[in-house]
Amino acid sequence: MTRLLVLAIGLGGCFGCLTGGAPIEAVAGRYVELAWALDAHDPGYVDAYLAATRPEPVPLRLEEIEEDAILLLGKLDGMSASPRARFLRGQLTALHARTRLVRGASLSFSFEDELKALYGVTLPPLEEPEVQAIHARLDELLPGDMSLLARYTAYQRRTVVALDAGQLDELVTTALDTCRQRTLQHVKLPAGESVDVEYVRGKPWAAYHVYRGAFSSVVQINRDVAWTPRGVLESVCHESYPGHHTLTVLAETELVRRRGLKEFSVQTLHSPYGWRLEALASQGAALALEDGERNEIDRLARGLRRIAFDGARRYLERRLDRVGTVLWLEKYALMRDAWGFLRFVDRYRGYVMAYATRTWSEADDPWKRWGELASGADEIS
Repeated sequence: MTRLLVLAIGLGGCFGCLTGGAPIEAVAGRYVELAWALDAHDPGYVDAYLAATRPEPVPLRLEEIEEDAILLLGKLDGMSASPRARFLRGQLTALHARTRLVRGASLSFSFEDELKALYGVTLPPLEEPEVQAIHARLDELLPGDMSLLARYTAYQRRTVVALDAGQLDELVTTALDTCRQRTLQHVKLPAGESVDVEYVRGKPWAAYHVYRGAFSSVVQINRDVAWTPRGVLESVCHESYPGHHTLTVLAETELVRRRGLKEFSVQTLHSPYGWRLEALASQGAALALEDGERNEIDRLARGLRRIAFDGARRYLERRLDRVGTVLWLEKYALMRDAWGFLRFVDRYRGYVMAYATRTWSEADDPWKRWGELASGADEIS
């Protein structure tokens, strides 16, 4: 199962169709060099490196990176349309678009253009009836005379647990063990893989995965967040098992080490592959957690998350200014820390939409669903 899933994550499941020979190897090698060259101008573009040794970045101007990306795309035009060539085309198209954005071409990009060029996706807007249905049900579950935002905020505050450093550490350790044990029931991981925890402050995110290589990761936990036990469990699952750590370890094991596919030695943030990994990791909590552990209000919170990302879309499409976006998020997504969410959106732009790309119904088998997404049986949309 492990090999099937990780192959499918990268190449859509058709490994017998890989293009061999030097030309595509040369394109793959130069793609890796360009990714590192762009990272020098756009720190964080390379989100993880999976090979044994990190190459020295080739110093290139942004104009040179853009020109080389176009050249490589032209070379791919002369090759067969294999899954490997299609993967490289998507990654290089994204690299070219990101280079243009870093050079200052953002004003010539619509938000839809940005999503298509960087991530290869087209996202339909959220339908108004879904928003109304979520609000109506929450109104029934949280009765009272105050506004729905006030009632939902009061509910959230009742579930917030004020944790000191030791209590948070204990809860994170328990969550990490729980997520790992449940993941290992379905996925075989290599011996020696490990996850350490580090606590940080002053970050625009709640938790973050840093891959150190050789099957080892660090999960950073933001102490500034008002954590709930449920939030800790979901975030740890997302970043570790079966989320980012698991996906990255499987990719290094199969795609980089066994298959020698050098293009997978870099995981770039703003790319179709980066989007796919984030979308899969976003399902991590649902995979590792039992359905019965989530009450109806928590399930409705998934819908509020989708509403929040629709607000981010309105902001990125310039239909709302910053203040208008905060007011919109408070009214429709029932968000307490809308300003903090907006800082997150400012940093990652359209990439944040991957967090709400896909959910599954309660009737679905979560592990089967994850496998379908990984294999490309369901197109990420």
